[in-house]
Amino acid sequence: VIKEECVEEFLEVMMTNAARSQEEPGCLHFEVMRDKADPCKFISYEVFTSQEAMDIHKEKAYVKAWGAFQYGDKKPVLEKRLLKTGAIECQAATGPTQKRR
Repeated sequence: VIKEECVEEFLEVMMTNAARSQEEPGCLHFEVMRDKADPCKFISYEVFTSQEAMDIHKEKAYVKAWGAFQYGDKKPVLEKRLLKTGAIECQAATGPTQKRR
């Protein structure tokens, strides 16, 4: 959940993060979704090919920009839950927003 006065900046930072992340060879999927009932609530969903791909991802400027925003003086994140899992076998359908690797 993001502070209402920080939502526009959040969207700018996070959508840049998502778009640039999807260009990374190790990123299979990166989505940012907004709750219809609560416009300050978001879910991001990221899938990478390996831990190495995630480590490379974390060093990118746009990921660091998200970190700077998230932990900056405005303290824009009111609530955050993180679920991190290891290897998950999944079969992804291909479509206009998905890429097959």
